Amino acid sequence: MKKTIIALMALAGVAVGEMYTVTPLTESTGWTDVSLRNRATWTHVDGTLTLDNSNWGQAVSTYDLSTDIAAPLSFSFELARGTSSAGVSITFIGLDKAVSIGTKDYTSGEMFYGTTDTLDAASYSLNTAWDQGTTVTATSLLGDALNYNATATVTGITSVNADGDTILTLNASSTATANTGTATVNLGKDFVLDKIVFCGDGPNNATGIWTFKNVSVTAVPEPTTATLSLLALAGLAARRRRASR
Repeated sequence: MKKTIIALMALAGVAVGEMYTVTPLTESTGWTDVSLRNRATWTHVDGTLTLDNSNWGQAVSTYDLSTDIAAPLSFSFELARGTSSAGVSITFIGLDKAVSIGTKDYTSGEMFYGTTDTLDAASYSLNTAWDQGTTVTATSLLGDALNYNATATVTGITSVNADGDTILTLNASSTATANTGTATVNLGKDFVLDKIVFCGDGPNNATGIWTFKNVSVTAVPEPTTATLSLLALAGLAARRRRASR
């Protein structure tokens, strides 16, 4: 019976418990870089994304997943701030809703989050001074997370509640403070991650303004309908075998 189930699962092409992980910063394909107003640049070097030469013009770096990832999923990233006043956001875009995490202004370095139904904007920001793309309504997540020369680590884990809504739990910590921040975000029904958008801005002729490292997304694929059907058939076969004995 055990061999039968394993064989049927293999036919369905799904291994229960197999992890699926995307590490975009170490991948060479899937990226689109845009310099809005041609005055900012994200550079990709050795698995690190760095904002340089912004000249108060936003830079956008978008990573399209080759395979959309459905909940449950988790993500994590590290964001370091240099010595310049600057704004930044990272936006996880689903098929119906997106969630942005970033700064609300250019000076304080406090981290916020917010959701939006706009899925095809030129850029995303929680900073009301941003002059391109869409401004996401901000809710406080973690104060003083991004002081100069500080690094923040952010993780997100999704789960599905009794109503079928995808709930994202955010956790943030920083080398600038002993405090940690947590928040829960309702992403609606059937959240599926499609792409990740990095947006940055900063002063004239500055380098190393923002740095993203160790960005990853991990999911445990749920059994497909075909897999469940095959397992059900295996169960029926086992029942009939026991009944005929």
